[in-house]
Parts: sequence; structure tokens; C-alpha cells
Amino acid sequence: MAAEEAEQASAANLGCTEDEPDDDFQPDLPGAKATGSRKSAAAANDQVTEESAAAALPALPPLLTGPWQQLEGAPRPPGAGPRLLAWNEHGHVASYPDQLRVEVHRHSEEKPQRIADYDGLQMAAVSEGACCLAAGSGAAGGSRILIRPSERWEKAVFSAPLGSAAEAPEAVACGGNFVAVLTSSRMLRLYTFSGMPMGLLSMPGRSVALAARGPLLLVVTGRPLAASESQDADFEDVLDFRLLDVRTRIERSAGRLPLSPASRLRWLGFAEDLVPIAIDTSGVVRALLGSGAGSWGPAGGTGGEWTPVLSLAEHEEDGPLWAVHALQGSLVFAEIGASAAEPRAPPEAPKEEAQEAVSAEGLGSEGGVVEPVEIQPVFFGVRSSCQLRTLSWRLPIGPFPTAGDAIEGAFREQLLARHAQDMVSMALLGPEDVQKAEALEKKSKQSALKLFHQLASAQEVERAHHVAQFSLASSTGSFKVLDMAQKLAEKANQYRLADAVAALPRHALVPQLTSAQPQ
Repeated sequence: MAAEEAEQASAANLGCTEDEPDDDFQPDLPGAKATGSRKSAAAANDQVTEESAAAALPALPPLLTGPWQQLEGAPRPPGAGPRLLAWNEHGHVASYPDQLRVEVHRHSEEKPQRIADYDGLQMAAVSEGACCLAAGSGAAGGSRILIRPSERWEKAVFSAPLGSAAEAPEAVACGGNFVAVLTSSRMLRLYTFSGMPMGLLSMPGRSVALAARGPLLLVVTGRPLAASESQDADFEDVLDFRLLDVRTRIERSAGRLPLSPASRLRWLGFAEDLVPIAIDTSGVVRALLGSGAGSWGPAGGTGGEWTPVLSLAEHEEDGPLWAVHALQGSLVFAEIGASAAEPRAPPEAPKEEAQEAVSAEGLGSEGGVVEPVEIQPVFFGVRSSCQLRTLSWRLPIGPFPTAGDAIEGAFREQLLARHAQDMVSMALLGPEDVQKAEALEKKSKQSALKLFHQLASAQEVERAHHVAQFSLASSTGSFKVLDMAQKLAEKANQYRLADAVAALPRHALVPQLTSAQPQ
């Protein structure tokens, strides 16, 4: 009976504007009208001096300077005002501590869902299927994990239990049909969207970050840090990763997560084609491409290597870039600007209404003269007024005297096509994504053939031959593409090259991938 009363009291701390039968969410109540223990707390807070209260709150939002991080699903650094706990292609989760509420706004929904927050929710993750909210050990209401599915039957929110009162969540992520939580007990807990347990794994080190998409989960842990190291901006962080397929309970890849010298992990996520992406605080973007034969991993799978695909240093000269989400072969960032302040959550009023109010204030009374008005701050999230910027991958292969851009493009597309075929062989992609993978493989062959012809025409016969030997001959349907390359060489009057291409074996250099799993 006592346990039921405690659970009801805990559920009452979280409110929502929705009013549904058997819904864990209660109607949103302003903090000033809260009753019971909240009145006692308010009376106690009245005794706190204004000086001590002002000292307890940060004056400004955190600045994105030095080794700053934006790990979604992990606690954000202390800061004042509205905070973005999560923001990606599915929507955003924002915290408004002064108003004691959290806002969940999906791109597919016109209005946000506003949830009362009296416990200090610190972590959030949002996917197509669910939103996960969590409070750590330092929260006023204690540790808790809340899961809100995007599609519901009856209940709007579910609570996911932990092992003990001393265990607290330290990172969360939402996948296609699961929620993952790293805890202070060095545990990885997996739940269904109703909070039912799916998995329980011990982790080798401290919690760092989680990322999920579809059936895949990327887990990053690190060795314990000494107090001096945590304050040292130049220390070498040692991180490990595991790429898990939650659907089949298979580890697809594992190993050390590479970072630039004296760098930390800045952002972690998945591209739309299930490529794991990591950005370090030096601005180097790395992708985990492939997981089996031909991807520098074991023939049976559980391989793959991190490849540097982009450097943000030259793109951040005018201010930091805030990663929003990753596309196939590119990433989408929000431009922060010279202020370098952490992105602000959207205001309570819609952007259109705010703009109309500003215009009305700026109109003069005589002759339509516009008086100077205060510049409105830029807000981020679903109602974003910021500038989004898409940056394509650019592999650091170095300069070539001839066809440098074509060499980089063909190499990049070959890596992407090989990864896509790995995902197809593991049955991780849906029918539409399988068609995209086939189109990507076709595009990769076309780029390689164009590069071959460009090199042959520029008298770079050795490099043209290596394109045929190491790229075209290893692709599916090598008979046809090699015949085409031979004709292109003859067209460029490179008959010795044509003979060398004709002599290449018509079979794949890389073992064919199958859907068979390692025993």
C-alpha cells in the first residue's frame, strides 16, 4: 500500500496539458498554485535571501568555447533560461526551469506538448517512436526515467524502474522500438516503450553517451577520470564503443573510439543510412563505415573502422556549429554566430506572433518612420529562427595533380555504397532504404567509371588502372563495368591500359557478404 502511495505521489509531480482517461499526466498546474508539500517548499524558499538565490543561478547560458560538448541524452552543463535538452530531425525537447515545465515538440505536430516539471528533468532523447525524459541523482525529486510513446493506446507515459534507490540514469537514447539508459551502477538498461525490461548489461567504465536509430544502439563508455583530469583541457580521454543490434541481440562492432589529440567527444549520432557518427571537440567528424568483410573487420562481421569524413575547423571561423542531425554523406548544423552562446529554446509565443509584435513596436507615429528596436534573439528548435547549414563529407585524402575532386568523390561514394550493402545484408533497412542502397551502388560505379576515363584522358594510366583493379573489379557486375572501362581506355587511345583492364579477373576482390551471422 505504501509503495502504491509513493508511486502516485511521484506521478503527480509530472503534469501535462492533455486530459485523458487513465493518463499518468495530470493537468498542467502553475508552480505558484501548487499545494501540499510544494507550499511548504515555497515558504522555505521565501526565507532564502535574494543574494544567495542570485548566487546560486548562473548569470548567462554556457558559452560554446574550449572543449564544449553537446551530447544528446546526457545532462547539459549548468546554465540559465530555457535549455534545449534534445534537438534532431524528429523534434526537440526543451526545459523551462523558471516556469517548471518541459516542452516536447515534434516536427509532425503543430503544437508542442507542455509537461509540468517539479523534479528537474536533466536528460532527454526523442526518436520517431518515443520521447524519453530522465532526472539524475541531483534532481529535486530523485532519479527517474519516463517514456512517452508517440503512439499510445491508453497511457501517455510510462515509468521505467531502476535497480535501487542509489542507481541513477546518466545517459538516455530512443531507438525504433526501445529505450536505452546508462546508469551510475555501470549498467546498460534496455526497455520497451512501456518500460518493460529488454536487456541488462554491465559496462566496463563510466557512462559517456548513447545514440540510437532504428534497431541500432551506439554505447560509449570511458575509463574513470581523476579529479585533476576532469579539469584539464589537454588530457587524453580514453573511450570505448559498442554497436549493438537490439533487434537480434548481436554486437555489430566494438573497440576504441578514436579522438583527436587532447580532445573529448562532442556529439554522437546516426545518419539516416545507419552510419554511426562521432564529432570530437577538435571538430573532426568520423563515421563508422561497414561492419564486415571489406570494412577492415573480421569476415564474419563485428568489425568496421572509424573514418575521418569532415573537419569543421574551417567552417567554424564565424562561430560554432551546433549539430542537429546527419543525412547520407552530410550533416546539418545550426549556425550559432559570434556570440558562441548555447542555443536558446523557442519562446512560449509562436515565432510569427513575436515578429508581428516587434513590427508594431517599430512603427513610428509620423510618416511611417521606423524607430530603432531591440534586436530579437535567435531561437532554435522546431520553431527555429536560426540559419541551418548542410555540410557534405570531405575525406582528407590530400591533393592530387589531376582529378583530385573526382578521386575524393569516388572514394567517398565507394565507402558509402559498401556500408549500405552491409546494412542490406544484415536486413537492417526497409524496402525504401534498400532501393536507396541499390541506387547508391549504381552511382558509385558511375563515379568510378568517370574517374577512370578522366585519369586515362590525362595520361594517368597507372592510376586509371588501379581504379579498375581495386574499385571496378571488386564491384558487383564487374564483367559489365570492366568491359565499359576497356572501351573508355580505347576511346582515350590508351590501348595498353585497355589490354591491362581486359586481363583483370572478373570476380569480386572482397568476399561476398551474406546475411549469415557469426557462430
